[in-house]
Amino acid sequence: MSIEIRPFPRPGMTVRGVVARAVVATVALVAAMVWTAAPASAEQGRATDTIELRKLFPDEIRKLAVRTSVPVLLPPTLPWSDVVPRLYLNGRTSESRWSISIAAAPGCRNATACFVASFEGRRGAELPRAPNLRLPGGQRAVYTPIRCGASCSPAALVFLHRGAVVTWRLKEPPPGGSRALARLAAAAIAVGSR
Repeated sequence: MSIEIRPFPRPGMTVRGVVARAVVATVALVAAMVWTAAPASAEQGRATDTIELRKLFPDEIRKLAVRTSVPVLLPPTLPWSDVVPRLYLNGRTSESRWSISIAAAPGCRNATACFVASFEGRRGAELPRAPNLRLPGGQRAVYTPIRCGASCSPAALVFLHRGAVVTWRLKEPPPGGSRALARLAAAAIAVGSR
């Protein structure tokens, strides 16, 4: 939509006509801005404290889970402190591995500006370093808080479950850091693989 705004009146146009055109142009501009900012769904585009992945991407998660032997463990909810943006899911799978990336823009490729979260499960892998956390069920885990340099890396939780290493990376970790993520992981394990 293009809007033409002329700063000077055309020959023969009255001041009243100029004001009327300016009002129409302003209303059209505001309407265009509201229209382009409209949310994609009821869940997306409203202020909330969580994002429910199973409600947003039920078919995609189900398809991913049937194509791998590795349990697809996702948190029941993702913490979020602002208006939920339109979200895009990208997933990959093989017999021994799966991964999901969630972004606020299509084709994000985990760029810091649009990255929301990523989840991965790999059979035959090991924890990246010595555990510094235990989940409520006793599973060993490694927690890494958000780290910033030239850009920020997300908080990460890596834990073992049924012979696989599960990795979660969150741009907005829940308040409480490692303990809160550990509770989310325990809830995911209790619900089971998707």
